[in-house]
Order: sequence, then C-alpha cells, then structure tokens
Amino acid sequence: MDRRSRIVVGIPRLLNLFAFAPFWNAYFRAIGVGDVVYSDPTSPKLWETGNKFGAIDPCFPAKVAPAHVYNLLTGGRVTHVCFPIVTHLDTHLEDTLGNNACVIQMGTPEVVHAAFSRGRDLFRERGIGYWKPLVKMDRPEEACDQLYRYFSGPLGLGAAENRWAVGQGYGALARYFATMRARGREVIDRLVAEDRIGLVVLGHPYHHDPGLNHGLLDEFQRLGKPILCIESLPVDDEFLAPLFGGDHGRSVRDVWIRNFNRNTNHKIWAAKVVARHPNLAAIDLSSFKCGHDAPTYSYIDSIMDTSGAPHFLFHDIDQNKPHASMKIRIQTADYFLGLEEAALAARVKGHGDAA
Repeated sequence: MDRRSRIVVGIPRLLNLFAFAPFWNAYFRAIGVGDVVYSDPTSPKLWETGNKFGAIDPCFPAKVAPAHVYNLLTGGRVTHVCFPIVTHLDTHLEDTLGNNACVIQMGTPEVVHAAFSRGRDLFRERGIGYWKPLVKMDRPEEACDQLYRYFSGPLGLGAAENRWAVGQGYGALARYFATMRARGREVIDRLVAEDRIGLVVLGHPYHHDPGLNHGLLDEFQRLGKPILCIESLPVDDEFLAPLFGGDHGRSVRDVWIRNFNRNTNHKIWAAKVVARHPNLAAIDLSSFKCGHDAPTYSYIDSIMDTSGAPHFLFHDIDQNKPHASMKIRIQTADYFLGLEEAALAARVKGHGDAA
C-alpha cells in the first residue's frame, strides 16, 4: 500500500474516457493509488507539441492521442500512464446486438504505445510505466476478472480488494450518470416551462471536448441555447413513457437493425427522443472519416424529417477549424431556432386558449 500511495496515474483526456472516467478515478483511488491526473484539454498548443510522435489514423479524436500521452510524459508528475483498451461499453439500451466500442478506439492505446517505444522508448527513458488493460465494461464480472489479471502482478493486488475497487468504480459511474440525468431533467423541465428549445448533441462522448468541436457548443451556449449531451437525457419511465407510449423507449431495433456499436446506438436513441419532444432540437456532430457514424446519417435525417424536429448537421469535423463557415451556420441555426420557439409558444398558447 505504501508503494501504491506513491503512484500517480496519468490518463489521457480522450475518446470514451470523457464518459467513463469516473470508473477509473474511483477504481485507482480505491486500491490506494496516490493520485489520478489527466492530460490537458485538446488545444492547438497540445497538438503542435506532441503530434510529431503520431501515427496515421482515420479521425482526429484518435490522431490526437499521442499528443495527449506526450503531455502526460512531459508534465513531470506521473509515474504511470493508463490508457485502457475498452472493447465494450456500458449502456442503458435494451435488445441491442452489441455494445462494442469503435475498433479504432480499441487500437489507439496500442498505436500510442508503439509510437513512443519503437526505436526509442520514451517511457523507459523517463521511468514511466504504461498500462493498457483490456476491459469489457458492459460485463462487470468479466471486467473485474480482467482487471485482476492485469494489475495483480504489478500492484500486488488481491482478488477481494480488486473486486471491492471494481464495485467502487461502477458505483461512481452510476452516480455520475444519475447526476447528469437529473441535471438534464431540470434543464428540460425549465425549457417546457419557458416555451424554449434546447439542443441535444448527437455525438460521441469526446465531441464535448472544445478542442475537438472547435468551441461550437460554447458558441450556441453564448447565444442562450442550453446544450444537453446524450448522457444527460433521462432514461426513467416517467420521462420516456409519455414520449414513446410504452413502446421502444429503450430500444433502437425498430429503426436501427445493425445496432452493435454502443455510441451509434445512443445517437439513434437520442434522435428518437428529440423527435418526440417539442422542446428539443439536435446537433448531429461527427468526425471526419468516422466509419461508424456514416451509416447513421440517413437514419437520423429520416427520424428528424418525419417528426419535423429541428436538426443541424456538423459532419466531418477535423483538426482544421472553418471559422467563417461555422460562424455563418451557427447564426443560421440560431435564427431558425428563434422561429421554432415562436411557433412553439404560439402552439402552447393556442392549447391554453382552447382549454
């Protein structure tokens, strides 16, 4: 325990860790690790400093990974970097073919390891360990066994304390999602009370990184538009039953048969929620060359067009920021949302007068 207390684990601020970091925070602290720190947010400076160690990857969220790990290596604090290979992700959806993570994301920890150890081993030079446990997070019992096999040797971890730490991790994750959904419900209730429209981001967890979305969501918030992520949408029956009438409230199988990827499943589900709620609109975010997102475009468009729900597309986001075109598109979206809010208020007033 004394040896563990001197360990500082650095975790790159990347990919699905934007949603699942509470698990790793709680797990490492429960086994007695001294501290858990994260790489800096994605920025031009972080990218320019660390991208010379990068590899060719299809999308910027994966391409920026070496820069984040380099940020941890040169920060002067960490004794170990942990970049887990998460193959499957936890979900609230039912009747899916699978909860797989993106294969690019699965391979990124291996790519990063190779980038910093091939020829010249920067981890060894700096005396920093590199951990890349493979974990299926949608199966807690299996995840428990996988983490025990990986960490029992290097950390002298016992089976009982590992099981307890995994329980703490899943407990922290459940509390995090519950907090997010409760806050989301507050925002949606306020939108209903004020006859306003909020924006749900149909994207992956990492699309909330301002360095990846180029401050797009901040710009909408500056215009007074509340932003909700998929993880902040309520999943309880009280919220879903009035929208879905008891059918398909937690399933996407009625519209998305090839539902094996957890994040695209959640995008389709969130689109179904937005389509049924008069106070919600959607921003469909996608990174350049995202092979999992591409098949969802037509499904999301069909769902939105059929319902008439406002939705705005920002596809093919890359490391280059199109300042002028993005500003025009945001202003256009804000104008149409103003029209939608006026129409919503008129419909609500008309119902009130009729009553």
